[in-house]
Amino acid sequence: MSDNYKEALENYVKVVQARSDNYMETRFPNLEKNDYSVEPGRSFDKIVVSRHGGGGRSVHSFVAKKEISTKTLGKVPLGSIMKAASWSQPARHPRGSIFNNPESALADNASIVYL
Repeated sequence: MSDNYKEALENYVKVVQARSDNYMETRFPNLEKNDYSVEPGRSFDKIVVSRHGGGGRSVHSFVAKKEISTKTLGKVPLGSIMKAASWSQPARHPRGSIFNNPESALADNASIVYL
C-alpha cells in the first residue's frame, strides 16, 4: 500500500471528522461529538463512526484499498469512496475518491451523498 493512499485516507478521515464536528456544534451543541476511525480490511478500509462518546457504532463508508473488480460491485478504482450497504459490504457505485476532492462525496452533516 502506497504512502500516497495512506496520506489521502488520513486526510479523508480528518475531513469527515471536521465536517461532522461542525454539524454537531451548530445543530446539537449539547451532544457529544462522534468519533471516526479506520478499520482495515482485505479490499476496503472501513470508516467507522462511534456515536456520541461510544453509544453505538456504525459504518460511515468504505474506501477501496486497491483496484478491484467483482460481479456485484463492478470495477472499483483505488481510493473510491463507497456508501455502506451493511456492516461488512459497500454499496454499488463509488460516491467519490479520496484522491480528488473527497468533500464532494459528503453531505453537510458528513454523511455520504445519495446518487
